[in-house]
Amino acid sequence: MSRPGSRLADPVRAAEAHDPVLRTALRILETAPRGATRRDLISALKLPAARWRGVRDALLDSGLAVLRGRGPGLRLVHIDHASSSAPCLPARDLDRARTRLASLVAATQEFDSRVAQEVTGLDADAVRRLLKELVDQGALARVGAKRCTRYRRITD
Repeated sequence: MSRPGSRLADPVRAAEAHDPVLRTALRILETAPRGATRRDLISALKLPAARWRGVRDALLDSGLAVLRGRGPGLRLVHIDHASSSAPCLPARDLDRARTRLASLVAATQEFDSRVAQEVTGLDADAVRRLLKELVDQGALARVGAKRCTRYRRITD
């Protein structure tokens, strides 16, 4: 038994044993490779919004969840899924998305990431990673910033 002010040797086990809500939240995050937003978890857990901050802090303190993204795209991701920086897609789907993006680049002089999302079927983060690859390879030039960012094909 530990004193109230001391840290437990295993905060994960202590948190899970103390609160079934945390157990359920961790199960949800384990099954969601891309994580879950605040709204997703509050809804799934039938949690009062006022209790969210405590649950979020407990998940982060447990070391089993991390925050990814920013703004409205902020998500809690299980640590098993957080190490991958690549889009969470099977290689076949990622190759198909790259092929569709290459055909968009060949057919269009300039486009924005929204158009690339529609063509590939990927979310904004995954499309941005693929577009960054093309910019780094020298196939595209990034023009503008933030919401006005457009991608222009570089012609030889």
